[in-house]
Amino acid sequence: MRTIPSSMGSTQENQPHVVCVPLPAQGHINPMLKLAKLLHSKGFFITYVNSEFNHQRLLRSVGSDALHDLPSFHFETISDGLPPPENPDATQDVSSTLNSLHETGLGPFKSVLSKVSTLYSPVTCIVADFLMGFTLPAAEELGIPAVLFWTSGAGSLICYDQYPNLIQKGLMPLKDFLHVQILKARRTWSMTRFGMKTRREGAQKMKMIELPLAIINTTRISLHKDKVFSRA
Repeated sequence: MRTIPSSMGSTQENQPHVVCVPLPAQGHINPMLKLAKLLHSKGFFITYVNSEFNHQRLLRSVGSDALHDLPSFHFETISDGLPPPENPDATQDVSSTLNSLHETGLGPFKSVLSKVSTLYSPVTCIVADFLMGFTLPAAEELGIPAVLFWTSGAGSLICYDQYPNLIQKGLMPLKDFLHVQILKARRTWSMTRFGMKTRREGAQKMKMIELPLAIINTTRISLHKDKVFSRA
């Protein structure tokens, strides 16, 4: 892992230090990286924490030199807790990876926070993907402010927010393949028919088939009340 020369230490001490933690999937890594670059352009010192697997894929894709010589921006890695796949360029199963990270990620993440606070400057804020709930106990324990970043559209966030309400009414998850087929046939059903509550009138016209697949197919996504979604 490349480190920043110690001669830059005096500058680092005056910079707010943000640790960015994406969910290890391409559609989440790229938006978080864009946000990290934007914060960096505004004078923030950035530590970007990838899973080891995705970091190695990134190195093979862009070359190791692409991650060098960017002042005040560096990468750290944590293990996703899974055995390495036979094909190092294979796409990981996001559900399995996320489950593993929630079970094993807290300790390694706390170690990274301690390491970068010592090497560079104290961490002043954590920006984590909304689904990387294991980062919150670390932030709370170490007294570091944490911000959750939702990388998808606002509509999907509304859906996930209402998911506990749908479970309570017994409407989700759909029980079998037949239910999914019926749902597809009734594409005009509105969300209000299923008890969706929202201040946005436009969202009430959403069709059930437009819900995220994770909501339609599984009960495994749950809500940390007032904090973050996680996987049980």
